[in-house]
Amino acid sequence: MTLLANDAYGNTVDFTTDGVTDSYLIGDSVTHAFPAGTSLGPVYLTIAIKTNIARAQPALQDFVDQHYDARTRLALNALLYCAQANGLLPNRVAYLMQVMTWVQAVIAYSAAYVATVSAMTNPATVAATQPDFTQIAADPLVTPIAAVQINS
Repeated sequence: MTLLANDAYGNTVDFTTDGVTDSYLIGDSVTHAFPAGTSLGPVYLTIAIKTNIARAQPALQDFVDQHYDARTRLALNALLYCAQANGLLPNRVAYLMQVMTWVQAVIAYSAAYVATVSAMTNPATVAATQPDFTQIAADPLVTPIAAVQINS
């Protein structure tokens, strides 16, 4: 293994090749493979983009979990399904749809973030970019208890 340099995040990058594939090992576990002879510019940019997206995913999940943990999301989905299935609770459906609209906004933000990072051309810029959850619409503060109290 040959030590190349640090990636845009300051991680040590080791290099090996078998003549067909160039492998770049980051730390002890993350390996990126490229066709042999790929120039370092695209390699480091790709590594920065993949690292950024990999780091953003748990941050996004943590953001969602801070608002609606898994049990609450399950309860809200079940309540919405039941309210829609019987067709007799349009106000409950409207109340619950607020959180579904919020979730769609989170997903749309996530997709836009990935597209933005993927389009970047400078590894240092990629590494300096982080999700900004303040851009997501305000949480409607829907609760299962409030939902079941809506009987119309």
